[in-house]
Amino acid sequence: MEVHHHGHVHHDSLWKQYLSQFLMLFLAVFCGSLAEYYLDHNLEKEKEEQYAHSMIQDLDLDLINIKRDITETSARIKSIDSLTADLSSANYQDKLGDIYYRARKLSVLNYYYSMTDGTLMELKNSGNLRLIKSVAMVDSIQTYYNVYQQYEDAQEFSIKELSNYRQEMIKVFDIKVFNQMIKNFPKITKPEGNPPLFNSNPEQINTLLMHAQFCKTTSLTNLNFLIRLQNSAIRLKKSIQKEYIED
Repeated sequence: MEVHHHGHVHHDSLWKQYLSQFLMLFLAVFCGSLAEYYLDHNLEKEKEEQYAHSMIQDLDLDLINIKRDITETSARIKSIDSLTADLSSANYQDKLGDIYYRARKLSVLNYYYSMTDGTLMELKNSGNLRLIKSVAMVDSIQTYYNVYQQYEDAQEFSIKELSNYRQEMIKVFDIKVFNQMIKNFPKITKPEGNPPLFNSNPEQINTLLMHAQFCKTTSLTNLNFLIRLQNSAIRLKKSIQKEYIED
């Protein structure tokens, strides 16, 4: 008997073979993509945690420097008050040693805090700020940076006011006395006794004290920004610790 082979049986076998190969290739590509995604995700998570630890170190240094600036700015404000009270008093001639000392100290550019921004700048410039998933934390970082920029602007204005004070100071005080006071610079030494002023004109003294008051105002503004920076840095540090450090 003659046997006829049906061609559709052979075609079905090929179709199943092709489908099997396609599925195997698809699964291989899919699993490879999953593995790559998982690896990238872990690397980004690791990098995110490294940034968090680095930012905490920056904030710790910032808090030390902010505290120092708050202390020195507060002392500067008190010194201006003392200078104003002494030089405005009827018997200021008996306090000229202290007046010379405070006036000369005020003319020195005060220490001011500069942000430790290495980590923050790297996050912003590299586009890696996207790694931080917490919206609240990103907002806290931006708030801290914005307050610092406002502080920098205020500091520039403070330096201008200090320059104006210096211009009036040279009209009132004797350079020979000032020169003796800075023999051990940067240490400023209080002069012996009560050396006379170079110019004791009441109008000139009043102008000097007005500029000293402008310096006080800018110092009070800076102090306000420093306190805001301190509070912002503390909140940001706690937020980072809660997100990345604490269990």
